[in-house]
Amino acid sequence: MSGGCDGRAVGYLAGAVPAGAPLNFTAMGQSSTSVRLQWEPPATRHRNGEIVMYELLYHDRRDPTDDWPTNTTETSLVVDGLQPTTNYIFQIRAYTGKGPGPWSNQLPFQTFAAQRTSPRSASARYCATVLLRPLKMTDRRKMADWKTTDKVSAAICVIFQSP
Repeated sequence: MSGGCDGRAVGYLAGAVPAGAPLNFTAMGQSSTSVRLQWEPPATRHRNGEIVMYELLYHDRRDPTDDWPTNTTETSLVVDGLQPTTNYIFQIRAYTGKGPGPWSNQLPFQTFAAQRTSPRSASARYCATVLLRPLKMTDRRKMADWKTTDKVSAAICVIFQSP
């Protein structure tokens, strides 16, 4: 046969849409209002050409009709502007130059609770027990000849005041 084709099945159809969804779709909370999503391209045999883009669709679980779409060429994305302590549903699909492939399974994720901010006049107190070792100088010319003597423990507290 001409053109380098020997009659065996090829791993993908050149110029077709992906036959499979992206793999290993995961979510990791970044803050109470953002999440980092990661995935891998569809299996090689399901790509059907070069993956040129990914489409992400997500919504608040309470309102599945209000979808927010976004596109990327990367295999990870940080989604900002989410509401704290809210359940979201995420889905992703890959595109070739011919169009989109199937959607991934739905990935549920709940954002963290909002962090309480401390008042401006608040202070923080940090305490630690420190082991102090008094030094006894054996040779005044050489700092390396200083020797430790008996151990003494002391508590040190530092208070930081906010401006």
